[in-house]
Amino acid sequence: MSIFKHPQSGSWWIDFTPPGSKRVRRSAGTTDRKAAQELHDRLKAESWRVVKLGEQVERLFDDAAVEFLKSSVGQSDYGTKVRHVTFWRAHFGGKPLSSLTSEAINSKLPTHSAFTDARAQRKLASATINRYIATITRIMTIAHQSGWVTRMPKINLRKEAGIRIRHISYQEARNLVDAITQDWLKHLVIFALGTGMRQGEILALRWTDLNLNNRMCWVNAENAKSGHARSIPMNDEIVKLVESLCGNKSEFVFTRCGHGMVQIDDKMFKRACKKAELVSFRFHDLRHTWASWHAQAGTPLTKLQALGGWRTIQMVMRYAHLSPVHLTEHVGATQFLNNGTFTPQLAQKEEQPSGRMAVGY
Repeated sequence: MSIFKHPQSGSWWIDFTPPGSKRVRRSAGTTDRKAAQELHDRLKAESWRVVKLGEQVERLFDDAAVEFLKSSVGQSDYGTKVRHVTFWRAHFGGKPLSSLTSEAINSKLPTHSAFTDARAQRKLASATINRYIATITRIMTIAHQSGWVTRMPKINLRKEAGIRIRHISYQEARNLVDAITQDWLKHLVIFALGTGMRQGEILALRWTDLNLNNRMCWVNAENAKSGHARSIPMNDEIVKLVESLCGNKSEFVFTRCGHGMVQIDDKMFKRACKKAELVSFRFHDLRHTWASWHAQAGTPLTKLQALGGWRTIQMVMRYAHLSPVHLTEHVGATQFLNNGTFTPQLAQKEEQPSGRMAVGY
């Protein structure tokens, strides 16, 4: 049978073998039998022309999306990219790449969160929409580089709000830890405040990534957002915390009920924040807090960049205003009333021709 209905998904599938070519077996991306039959007939005709006439078949969005996911395997945000591809495939799955014009893509950009109740959908931030744009732009770039499309659609990024930096004081951090009743969550919060590691990096930490004798832990490249491995020194508080967890039998350092975690329980964290009277505070803000404490203590920004695993120094400059040594060590260069050792070198005036008046423009 050339087309058949999948028993689980209910969508129609196409199955045929062109003469002298490989078998074609794929989803039609629709539950409409007539539409599936039309797609089958078109693909079969195109396959015949490719085999008999040597023409180049027009590739579909799905082909480029698959190549994009293949190139993203192993990246820390792979799950997010899969979610983006799923969204775009709902609109462009089974359609030729040439149909993805700038107008078509812009008309399908997401505007509200799909994870909340339809009656109370949350409007997406510009930064989130830009991540969807980045995904489909990369998909189309791969298609263009593969010769599947001749022109790249242009999608303008949305203007994003200023970078959000939220940090708390030492006392507020102690209040937060005291407000947490679950030990596993308390351990995560303490470790995040002491190392500045991201949530995903902490949850992926294995015992083989630690060396208590050298007081070091390592973030592997596949777990790092930047894609680069880095080493992180552990202070006395963190070493003491890790030593207290050595009894667990899991391969992961941090567990809940003896098992590793993919993400924290955000509701529990929010309840602890509310109890500690912390407003608009997220788990990732623990990383901002750690970096802010370092900047306030005078840690050089280049050292902070290495500790935090940021790709560029510009990302660390967000904390520069908190550093007491970032600029203050240089302000003495302009003292002159009580400093007789510094004499400004005045520029020599250009000698003017005799007998003529210099005119300035």
